[in-house]
Amino acid sequence: MAPNFPIAQGDPNLPLPPTQLPAEYVQISPEALEVANCYLQCQDVREVAESLEVGVDVVTQILAKREVRAYIDHVYMDLGFSNRFKMRSAMDAIIRKKFQEMEEAGTGSSKDIIEILTL
Repeated sequence: MAPNFPIAQGDPNLPLPPTQLPAEYVQISPEALEVANCYLQCQDVREVAESLEVGVDVVTQILAKREVRAYIDHVYMDLGFSNRFKMRSAMDAIIRKKFQEMEEAGTGSSKDIIEILTL
């Protein structure tokens, strides 16, 4: 029985999740990978073009490719600070610190606690 989700091109043994293409499964050329990594560092198409000594239109075309977008999205959402687990951990640390500060100062009301929890 065939799976009901897409299979990675080139290797039928590597199924892709139905919602996202992880970077490990994306078929991406070395040139496109270089452009994507440079873009992740610079965050500016013109700067990437200057750094790699190619035209802005070439960089724009490469960044518009589906596999390049999937790779960049994967880096931002799974590896970067936007990772939901890292973000949740940071929020928990902030809330713990605020509660500790309120306890040490002997201040704080239910309004303060509600403000913290609405973050």
